[in-house]
Amino acid sequence: MTPTAEKWMEWANSTMKNGHCEGLAALSLLMYEGKIRPQDFGAERAADLNLEGNTKLQREIAYWYATGLVDRTPRSKLPLMMF
Repeated sequence: MTPTAEKWMEWANSTMKNGHCEGLAALSLLMYEGKIRPQDFGAERAADLNLEGNTKLQREIAYWYATGLVDRTPRSKLPLMMF
């Protein structure tokens, strides 16, 4: 990772101390739409997922949170998620 990318990642991680609401909302929507499967994170249903000790799920929530911190590119194929 470049020093600039590492600095940005540290900043993004520091902003999460105030909550992960956008990451949870985005991931919930993607699961509801069937684009991401809760089974990939250890449960048949999203409601049955356990966050504690589930590093894969924690990282996925953080990933979707971080997508809200960057500007959308003109060629972006992901929908803009504003909550």
